[in-house]
Formats: sequence, structure tokens, C-alpha cells
Amino acid sequence: MPDREKAKTRYFVLAEVLTIMEAVKRSFSRNGNNQSPKAGYEEAFADEERQMQVIRDMMIEYRTIIDRKE
Repeated sequence: MPDREKAKTRYFVLAEVLTIMEAVKRSFSRNGNNQSPKAGYEEAFADEERQMQVIRDMMIEYRTIIDRKE
């Protein structure tokens, strides 16, 4: 299991990646609102959301390590 410092580094890198992915997803959305896809971008929009959820899940795992009391 990664140590706290490594977990912190990974957490913050994943947060940056998530921000970038949100911007990409926004480019696939109507009106740039990140709520619904542009016509023809439904699959790409859904793929981005699935990938973003994986990153959020990873961030939760690392946050658990960071917050763990030793």
C-alpha cells in the first residue's frame, strides 16, 4: 500500500487530470454546460464521464490513505 506522501502526490495529479477531462467533456457538450452532449458526441461524452468516474474512485481510495490515522 502506498505511503501517505505518495498517495498525496497521486491524489493531486489525479485532480489535475480530472480538471482536464472535465474541459474535454465540456467540448463535447451542448452550450459548454457539461450536462448534455452535442448531437453526434453522445458516445464520446459518455466515455469521458465513465473515465472521470474511474478517476474519482481512485481519488477516493487515495484520500482514504491520506486521511488514515496511524
